[in-house]
Amino acid sequence: MSIVTRRLGVRITILVACVVLAVQMVIVSISAVRWHSSIIAEAETDANGALDYLRAIHTQAMLNRANKADGDPVIDTLDGTMDQLSEEAKNLTVWLVQGPKVVAFQKSQGGEFEAPRDAVDEEAVRTGKQVTRMLDNGHFRLSRPVILGEGVARHEKCATCHGRDMGIVKGEVMGLFAV
Repeated sequence: MSIVTRRLGVRITILVACVVLAVQMVIVSISAVRWHSSIIAEAETDANGALDYLRAIHTQAMLNRANKADGDPVIDTLDGTMDQLSEEAKNLTVWLVQGPKVVAFQKSQGGEFEAPRDAVDEEAVRTGKQVTRMLDNGHFRLSRPVILGEGVARHEKCATCHGRDMGIVKGEVMGLFAV
């Protein structure tokens, strides 16, 4: 075997090794992206499930409260339920965010208010759209707006309290459910 043939064989071997390595890198990259996507999808499913429960509990609390005062036992029950859910689900914290007009009303009445906690909440309040995001710290965030006249906020009691008393009109954000 001549030196030229050996060099050609070495070159072919190196070329084949590089192609195999490149293919493996592509496969690993695709697998990593799919794995990351599946983690986000699972987190979003879990978060939506938690917010579905929170929405149901919150809706019933609002429809059955006796008055708008902070000391209403229904509100104490709602707050306790949210605290318990956040405590028992170690990797999940849920909270409510009040929309700008609800916050203004609460402040004018000297009541407690729940302002946006971060940029995700602020974006959901501003746009009226659900916002999902994986944060740099690895936490998954989801904020789901409640719009007067839509979904669970179609009930006439919602319009009576939030519309008449707080000046919110149909299509405006009343608040958010967040995780």
